[in-house]
Amino acid sequence: MRTRFARLISLIFLALCACSRSAPSALPTMTPGLPPAPRVGLTDAPLAQVTASLPTASPTPFASFEVQPEVAGLKLRVGPGYLFDALRLLEAEAVLKVQGKAPGGEWIKVVTADETAGWVFAKMVKTSVDLQAIPVVEPQGILMVRGSVQDAQGTPISGVGFEAVPEGGTPADGNVAFSDSAGAFYLFLPITASGTWTVTQTALDCQSNIWADMTCSNYKAGYSGTVEPVSRLVLLPQSGELSFLFK
Repeated sequence: MRTRFARLISLIFLALCACSRSAPSALPTMTPGLPPAPRVGLTDAPLAQVTASLPTASPTPFASFEVQPEVAGLKLRVGPGYLFDALRLLEAEAVLKVQGKAPGGEWIKVVTADETAGWVFAKMVKTSVDLQAIPVVEPQGILMVRGSVQDAQGTPISGVGFEAVPEGGTPADGNVAFSDSAGAFYLFLPITASGTWTVTQTALDCQSNIWADMTCSNYKAGYSGTVEPVSRLVLLPQSGELSFLFK
C-alpha cells in the first residue's frame, strides 16, 4: 500500500514539473540537397558596412554675425569686384550681417539692416571674427577667371596681385585680385564681359609668404624673385586655369 502511494506522489510531482517548464523550440529541419534556412534577425554584413549605415551628426550650420565698415563711404556692390556697380555708400555706423565669402576670401557677402544684399571688400570691415574661416558663397550671374601661382617646389605663393584688363582697355577697366594661402586667385567679372583679357602680375602684398618683412614695416626689405610669365591671355568665358611660376 505504501509503495503504491509513493508511486502516486511521484507521478503527481513529475506532472507538476512538466507543466512549469516551457516547451523547447523546435529544431530546424534540414532537407537533403538544400541550404539551411536563413537566420531571421541576424546579418553577415561586415562591421564597417553596418557602421557606415548608422546616422551621423549633421554639420553645425553657419551662424551669421555682424560687422561694420572700416570707413564711411564704403561701397556695397552688386558683385565681388571693382567692376560691379555700387548699390549704395555705407555709413560708418552701418550694421552688416555676414552671409559668407567669395572664393579667395577677398570679398564678403553681407545684408544691410533693410535687407539689401551685396558685396564689400573684406579688408574694409571691422570685426574680431576670422573672415577667412567663414563658408564660401558662390557668386551668381558673374564670370570668373581663375589662376594660381607657386614656386618650383610646388609651394603656394600668397599675396601676389593680378590684374585683368580687356583687350584695348586700361587699368580703369580692369579688376584686381590677390592669391590666397593656397596660391589661388579669383578675378570676378560682370556677366556681360567678353573677348580677350590680359591677366598681369602687378603687385605683391607685404604679408605674402615671399616678403622678407612680414610686419609690412620695412618696404625696403622687399623680396627677391620674379613671377613668370608676367602676363597671360584668357578668352572669356575661361576654360581651365592660368598658372604662374615664382622664381
